Amino acid sequence: MSFRKCISDKAAKGLIGKGKAREFLAEYDELVERYTSTMGSEQAAIKAATDKLDAEVRIAQEKRRREILAVQANKRIMAKLEQSGKPLDTATRDLYERAATRGQGIARQAFSMVNEFVEEFRSKNAGLTRGNETLSDAADRLFAGDTSSFDSLKNVIREILGEDSGDSAAKAFGRAISKTNDYLHSRYRAAGGILGKLDNYIPQVHSRDAIKLAARKAGLSIDEFKPVWIKRLRESIDIDRMIDERTGLPFSESVLAKQMSDDFDAIISGGASEILKRTKSGKAPFKKSRELTEKRINSRFYQFKDAESFLNYNRDFGVGDDGLFDLITGHVGAMSKDIGILEVLGPKPRDLRDLIDLNMSAKDIGKVKQAHTNAMFEVLIGATDGEASDHWTFRAIANTANWIRSSLLGSAVLSAIGDIPVARMTAKMNGLDSFNVAKNFTALLNPANKTHREIASRAGYIAEIANGTAVADARFFGENLGGKFTSQLANLTVRASGLQHWTKSWADAIAMEAEGQIADFVSKGVRFKDLPDDFRTALEGFDVTAKDWEIISGAKAFEVPDRGIKFMRSQDIALAEGFDAKSAQLAASKIDDWIFHMRAVATNEPGLRTRAITTGAITGGDARRGTIARTFFGSATMLKSFPITVMFNHLMPAIQRAKQGKFDNLATLTLGTAVFGAFAIQLKELAKGKSPKDWDNPEFMAAALLQGGGLGLFGDFFFQDYSRFGREPLVEAFGGPMLGLVDDIMRTAKGNIDRSLADEKTKFSKDLFRLVKRNIPVMSSLWYTRLATERLLFDQIDRMIDEKYDRRLRRYARKMKKETGQKFYWEPGATTPLGF
Repeated sequence: MSFRKCISDKAAKGLIGKGKAREFLAEYDELVERYTSTMGSEQAAIKAATDKLDAEVRIAQEKRRREILAVQANKRIMAKLEQSGKPLDTATRDLYERAATRGQGIARQAFSMVNEFVEEFRSKNAGLTRGNETLSDAADRLFAGDTSSFDSLKNVIREILGEDSGDSAAKAFGRAISKTNDYLHSRYRAAGGILGKLDNYIPQVHSRDAIKLAARKAGLSIDEFKPVWIKRLRESIDIDRMIDERTGLPFSESVLAKQMSDDFDAIISGGASEILKRTKSGKAPFKKSRELTEKRINSRFYQFKDAESFLNYNRDFGVGDDGLFDLITGHVGAMSKDIGILEVLGPKPRDLRDLIDLNMSAKDIGKVKQAHTNAMFEVLIGATDGEASDHWTFRAIANTANWIRSSLLGSAVLSAIGDIPVARMTAKMNGLDSFNVAKNFTALLNPANKTHREIASRAGYIAEIANGTAVADARFFGENLGGKFTSQLANLTVRASGLQHWTKSWADAIAMEAEGQIADFVSKGVRFKDLPDDFRTALEGFDVTAKDWEIISGAKAFEVPDRGIKFMRSQDIALAEGFDAKSAQLAASKIDDWIFHMRAVATNEPGLRTRAITTGAITGGDARRGTIARTFFGSATMLKSFPITVMFNHLMPAIQRAKQGKFDNLATLTLGTAVFGAFAIQLKELAKGKSPKDWDNPEFMAAALLQGGGLGLFGDFFFQDYSRFGREPLVEAFGGPMLGLVDDIMRTAKGNIDRSLADEKTKFSKDLFRLVKRNIPVMSSLWYTRLATERLLFDQIDRMIDEKYDRRLRRYARKMKKETGQKFYWEPGATTPLGF
C-alpha cells in the first residue's frame, strides 16, 4: 500500500482528522517534489515518507516534553503562590516581576561574555559617536551618509557568518558573539523553547519603513513592490540551509514562495494581516504565536547565502549599517528576556496566566486588581511592544513626545538627588553597608576614575550601555517611541545631562557591594545560617537556600587585578566546580534575581506594575504603539512614571511594614525624601539663576516632600498658579505635557484671534516666541547650559519683541521676593551675573 493511500484510509476510518490528513499529505508531496530533483521518483517517495514520519515522531516527542515541563511548572508555581502568605494577585505580580528580573540577570551573564565587543562598538560622546569615531567622523557620517566607520563592525558580522574577514580583532569578537548565542540557545532549549542549533547565525530584522521607502524610491505602490522584494529576498537566501525548526525537514520552493508572500503582508501590516496564516509546513515566521516557546523561530527563518547577501539586504530592508550593533545586542537582550520568562513561568506561560486568572476570579480578587495583574503579564511577554499603526498621525505624536522629552529631560538629574535616601534604605533592607554603596557610587560617578567602571563592565553590568538610555529616560518621562532622529535627540539629552550616568552609577554601586559582600562572607567561611539576619532574609526572599549557599561558597571569586578586591559574580557561581551544572546555574540566577531587584528598587526603575499603567495595558485592550489607548496613556503619564514607581516600590511596602508596627522605612522615606526633595528644588532654582527659596516657608517644605517622592509636578498644582513649564497645573497634572503643548498652541491661536476680532493689537509674535522657547531641546534644557542660553539669547529676543519686558520683569521680581524670599543672582536680560 502506498504512503498516500495509507494516510487516506486512516482519515476515512477517523483515525486521523481530515484536515490533518490533508496537511500531512501536502507536506509529503512537497518533500517528494524537493527530493525528486536529486534522486529517482521511487527513492524520493520512500525518503519523503520516512522523513515525514520521523518528523511527526519528533514533533510528538517535543510536544510531550513541553507538556510535562508545563504541568510540573504550573503545579510548582501554584503551590508556591498559595504558600507565599500574600493575596494571590500580589503574589502573582511579584512572580511576573521576578520573571522580568530573571531576564535581566541572564542578559548580564550573556553580556559579560561580549563586554569587549560592547566597549569597542557602543555609542560614546553622549551617544553622538560609535566605537572609535570622532565627533568629526560622526558629523561626516550623518550629513554625507558615509558608512566607512562601520567597516570594522561589518567584519564582525562576516566572522559570525563563518567568513574570514582578515581582521584579527573582528575574529575574536565574532567568536565571543557566537559563543554567547550558543549559551543563550542552550538555555532557551533547556527552559522549553523550540529552537534548533544553527551555526554561523545572526538574527534578521525586516523594516517596514525601509521597505516602504524603497517602494517610494522605485515609484511603485506597496502591492507593486511586493514581487520586487520577494525576488530580491529569494536571490539572497540559501534554501538548503532553511530547515523547519519544529520538524527538522527542508522547505520546498512552493512553500517558500507562499511564505515570502505572507511574510511581506505581515511586515507591511505590522503583523495584523489576515492573510498571514500557518503554512502547511507549520511555519509562520512573523505570526504572533500563543506559545513563547516558538517565538525565537521567527528571526531565524531566512538564512542568507553569505555575509554580503545579508549585509546588502540589511542595508536596504533591515536596520541598516548603523543598526548592526543594536541588532546584535538587541538579540542578546530579547533572548535573555524570553529565557527569563520561560525559566520562571514554565514553557507555557499563557496557560499559567489563564490558570492564575481563573483562580483570581474564584477568589473574587476584584476586577481592578485582576486587570492590573493581567496587564503586567501582557507587558512582560511583549504584547505591548509591537506597532499597531504607522499612520503619520501616530508617528507625529510619538516624535512630538520625544521632542518634549528632550525639552524637559535636561534638568531631571537634579531631581534624581532623591535617589540617595532610597538607595540607602534599599541597602539597609538587604543587609548591605549603605556607606560602602555610597562610596562605590561616588567612585563610579567620577569621570576620571575608570577602574570602578571597568570592574562593573567585567561583571557584566553593561546592558544599559548596550541598549541606550531607556532606563534613565523611563524613570521620569516614560517610553521613547518616536522616530530615529527624535529618539536620538531624547537620548542625547539623557546622556548629556548626566542622568544616565547617575542612574547607572547607583545601580552598579549597590550591585558591586552585594557581590563584594558575598565574596567576603565566602572568604571567611560563613555558613548560611550564620549570615547576618537582614542579609540572609533578603536572600531567602529570592529562594536562596543553604544548598545554594554551599554552591556559592564553592565558587571562585573574581579578583580585580592589582587591586586585591574580590567580587562573587553570578557567572563565577555558575562555574562552581564539584556541583551539578544545572544547580549551579540556578543558584547563580537566584543571586542575579536579588541583585537586579535591588538595582531596580534603588534607582526607581519602572517595573511591570508601572508599565502596565503607562502603556495603557491596564485597559485590557490593544496597547501596542499607535493605538489610541497607548497614545493617551503615554501622554497622560509622561511625567508620572517616577512617582508611580515610588509608590509601588517604596511607599506601599513602607505602609504595609508600618501596619506591622515597623515605622522605620516609612520614617526614612518621609524624612529622607523631604530633605533631599528640598535640595532638589533649591538646585533647580539655582539652575534658573535664582537664589534659594526660603526654607522656613511651609509651602516650600510641603513641596519638598512631594518633590522627593517624584511628585514635584503636583507641588506646582497645590502651591502655584502655573506649573514649572508655564502651563495651567490642572492641564499638566492630568493631561501630561503633550496635552499641555496642545493647550499652549490653542491659547496662542485663540488669544490672538480674539484680539483681532475685537480690533485689539495682537501679541502673536510674543506668544509664538514663548511657545517655541519652552520647547527647544538640548541647549535650553540641559541644567548647565539652560541659564546662559536663556540670558544671552532668549531674554535678548524677548526684550526686542516686548516693549513692556523690563516692567514685566520688575513686577515678577517683586512677586518672587514677597512669596518665596528669592532674588536673581543673574537677572533676566542681563548678559552677566551679578558681581561680574
